Parts: sequence; structure tokens; C-alpha cells
Amino acid sequence: MIRHPITVGMQTSLASAAQIMVWEGIDFLPVVDRNRKLVSSVTRREVLQAMRDAQNQPQMGETFEHLMWNGFAEERDQDGKLFFHGMITPQMATHLGTISHGVLSSLMTQAALTFAKDVSGADYVVDNLSTYFIRPVQIENPVVITPVILEMSRRACKLEILMKYQDNIVAKGMLSLQSIDHA
Repeated sequence: MIRHPITVGMQTSLASAAQIMVWEGIDFLPVVDRNRKLVSSVTRREVLQAMRDAQNQPQMGETFEHLMWNGFAEERDQDGKLFFHGMITPQMATHLGTISHGVLSSLMTQAALTFAKDVSGADYVVDNLSTYFIRPVQIENPVVITPVILEMSRRACKLEILMKYQDNIVAKGMLSLQSIDHA
């Protein structure tokens, strides 16, 4: 027992609880009411299972991230490594007709999370992301997103993400991820 434990309230989302547990490195989270009276508790395993169950439920609507990622397909190279390809749509563009920074970050993040789960079987959250625009990516350009693992441990993964158009690098990202599955 500790004097001032990290707690969550009744209205805390599953995603927030999972993030708190990852960042704080805890496996047990007390749930308290407005008067800080203990109401319940939740374990990391329960939070992860609830999040997985929620992903399998039919949704009322799709998120923007889901809509963007739906336009990309997964394939494997000759070594069996996963890569992604898709088209830059008008909805992904800025007023100048190039891919928006937010869309670029979202696509790179989703590629990294999917790739890391494919390699390790674990679920991850993004710890840090740096993106670099190298060349403009225009509307209706077909792009290929290739993740490369730089370092992987039980708790973390560091990746480089390359986005190419016609074999030319148009954007690059460096991501560090933290596993939410470690015990």
C-alpha cells in the first residue's frame, strides 16, 4: 500500500486507464468516486481485454483515422516483412494539394503500430514521433509505407517509417512505442 496512489474516476475511459498504466508502469488501478472513496479496481489485463472486446464491436461510425487507413493494403515482401500501400485521396490533402501533416503522422503511426504487433504480437502506444517531409506528396499519388525496426525489447520498440512514391522517399518518420501488454 502507498499513501497517495494513482487513481482514476468512474468517467475515465478505457484508453485513458491503459495509458496511465503504461506511463506509470502499474498493473493495478483503483477506481474512486468524487470523494476519493474506493469504488472498484481494475487490472492491466482487464483493461486490455475490454479494449480488445470494444474493437470487435460494431461501431456507430468510423473515425477519421480508420477512414484514412482503410485506403491502404497490407502486403509482404520476399522476406515476409509487412509493408503498406495506398493512394493519397483529396480528403488527405491541404489547400495546396499536398498531404497534410496530420494525415502523414496518422498513416505512419498506424503503419508502425500494425507492424510492431505483427512482429511481436503485443499491442503498443506511441511514445514519440518525429516526421520529416522530404518531397511533396500530391493527391492521387500511390505511396508505399515501409516500417523498419531499429530496436525492439519486451517493453519498447523503435522504428523508422519510410513513405515512398515511385521509389523516391517523400517522407520519413522515427517512432518509439511502448508495449501495453508487458506484465
